[in-house]
Amino acid sequence: MNTIDESKIELVTATTYYLEMVNPPALQIEEKNGVVFAVLSKPIAAALYRSYYYGVGKEYNWLDRMILTDDALCALVNADATTIYIMKIKGVDAGFAEFVITPEFVEIQYFGLMPAFVGKGWGQFFLQWVIAKAASFGKPKIQLNTCTLDHKKALPNYQQAGFNIVRQEQQQRRQLRQA
Repeated sequence: MNTIDESKIELVTATTYYLEMVNPPALQIEEKNGVVFAVLSKPIAAALYRSYYYGVGKEYNWLDRMILTDDALCALVNADATTIYIMKIKGVDAGFAEFVITPEFVEIQYFGLMPAFVGKGWGQFFLQWVIAKAASFGKPKIQLNTCTLDHKKALPNYQQAGFNIVRQEQQQRRQLRQA
């Protein structure tokens, strides 16, 4: 069952940026008191996944997976190539990162912080951890994409971390209608 009423969604034009990092660096991430990273055990239930996905992405119109059926969503998130980590700070879910591992590259499919942790200095730390984790899979490239509906600092932060734009395009993206 999907959890967003599709009649409340409109299509808007957004610029999507496709980024990659070639030969990712070996990063040493300092441990932070009270921070734990845990892989989600499979099978991952659709409701649990959506709580992370929409918890992080609601403000940025992450709707694509909210309109999928439970079966279709479970097939994606429980695929062999997919691994999902949760960042907990002092026992509270603070963010999640979803990786898709292919023979040629690792894609950071989704990544972000829960709203209560945004703007508190956790973004750079989590991004560095995500890059280090992606690099640990031993692939020659890390890929990700973002768009103009995402957090305004997403693209500059990715570029500062070492990602390069390899292409960009205008796309129709889902957005909740403004009331």
